[in-house]
Amino acid sequence: MAARICLATLVALHPIEFTLSLQKTDFQHLALLALTWLAVLFVIHPAGNFPLNDDWAYAKDVWYLSQEGRLKLDDWPAMTRLTQIFWGAGFCKVFGFSHEVLRFSTMLLGFGGLVAAWHIFIEMGASRRLASLGTLVLMFNPIYFSLSATFMTDVPFLSLFLWSTYFYLKSANSGELKQVIWATVFALLATMVRQLGMAGPLAFAVLWLYRQGFNWRSLLVAMTPLALCAAAYLGFTKWYEATQGLPEAYGSLDKLLNRFGGEGYYLECLRRIGLLLFFLGFFLSPVTVPFVVPQLRKANRKLRWWTFGITMLLSICFIYAWKDYPLGNMIYNLGIGPKTLKDAAFWVNVNPALGKTALIAVKAVGASLGIIFLLTLIPSIYHGFATAGKPRQQSVFLWAFLLSYTGFLLTELYFLDRYHLVLVPFLTAVLLQGQNILFDKKQLLAAGFFLAIMAGYAITATHDYFSWNRARWQALHYLTDEMGVKRNQIDGGFEFNGWYKPGPKFNGKWKSWWWVDKDDYVVAFGDIRVFTKQKGFPYERWLPPSVDSIYILKHD
Repeated sequence: MAARICLATLVALHPIEFTLSLQKTDFQHLALLALTWLAVLFVIHPAGNFPLNDDWAYAKDVWYLSQEGRLKLDDWPAMTRLTQIFWGAGFCKVFGFSHEVLRFSTMLLGFGGLVAAWHIFIEMGASRRLASLGTLVLMFNPIYFSLSATFMTDVPFLSLFLWSTYFYLKSANSGELKQVIWATVFALLATMVRQLGMAGPLAFAVLWLYRQGFNWRSLLVAMTPLALCAAAYLGFTKWYEATQGLPEAYGSLDKLLNRFGGEGYYLECLRRIGLLLFFLGFFLSPVTVPFVVPQLRKANRKLRWWTFGITMLLSICFIYAWKDYPLGNMIYNLGIGPKTLKDAAFWVNVNPALGKTALIAVKAVGASLGIIFLLTLIPSIYHGFATAGKPRQQSVFLWAFLLSYTGFLLTELYFLDRYHLVLVPFLTAVLLQGQNILFDKKQLLAAGFFLAIMAGYAITATHDYFSWNRARWQALHYLTDEMGVKRNQIDGGFEFNGWYKPGPKFNGKWKSWWWVDKDDYVVAFGDIRVFTKQKGFPYERWLPPSVDSIYILKHD
């Protein structure tokens, strides 16, 4: 299976090389990135025919399309996800349906997103070495890395959106309409994964009108991509509503606007900004730490005062966010991947975990890195807008998007850490714009040190995520296949219950909320009150190194 998927990956990448007319040095950089990607995915061993996180819902959509030939959508997701359904169904038609096949299809898109990011950094004027560093920062972002080994929508959306961004930037620089067409195709595909794909055409409209001025022709070119994406979204929404009815969670602009400015909204914004600064401080550190001194040296005295002033002002947000970091969903304390079993849902047996003192130290480092991020970013923003021509046009596009997306993050009901991922490549592009810095030994060591820590965390924690999930599903198959226990008698965790839906949601005070009928048997990380351990299933853990177990528990 893995060999066939790798072959498909190489075939799929060949047109990209041809279309972009890669130079020999470009191909060498991308080939090294590809080998790194394949090597680290091999190390984490993302095998196992089981769903992860929310991807059971998207996998079920694919199952209906690929196995029964009908488009039936599960009512759990809040996004459009139509592109992803057809993408996954295409793979399943060739290789057969399985969660592993769907997972490998996302790995392919994950590398496609890395290639797009690399070309964006080059288009922004970064040297090839810095573009490769920026791409590695995205590759080893723990959320990007771990989600690339699932069938979640985050990485497919970001990959398509980055290709759309690349062609929009090229169109702004060249004025060629064929680039606008390619960008709009990718924007449409991204919009039909997540509604926020429309933010790209919106940013392009701002850029094109800035570049070309206001006249009927420029207005037509500027607004057509946005109109097409909006029409696709509205058409799909009307079809969805008419055929199945819109799920309660389905995202819309009305829901966002209704939350704007409500009670406690502005204090919540301060908390969310603080959490974003923690997140970006940690995960952009391989770029910001080596760059901070050169950026401040390059700034004039007035810019330095503005930089320090804005940084001090925004640092207040750390106070509001302090108790809530790490935020959760993908990253919990020391690990990666939501622990979606009954005991962990009630914050019992959430191991391994940092102690209170260690967690305070991590937060202190995160706040320091967040301040370094601001001290690097603010001069970068100034230089981007201060340089006339291509850099200023690029900055108009990037910040038209970044401000609109940040507005979404500050207003959306659910503030999940994986939603922050989209900011990473775009802020990296802002930091790398026009940069051709030759790192000295200290800067090189700083970049390598922080990148190594991030990569080590991403690899080991993602390995552990798969390891305990394999043990969990081994326990579930033991219950159903060997013991003959019916699925409606088991609380097997969020993914098991979501995939099979043996009961209703929120069925009883002491039961898990996820479609549990009877919890005669529970699969858990450890002891739970009124349950007795029946059997353990060991798994290897790398962070920290140990052997742990998943347990079958029976209700007393």
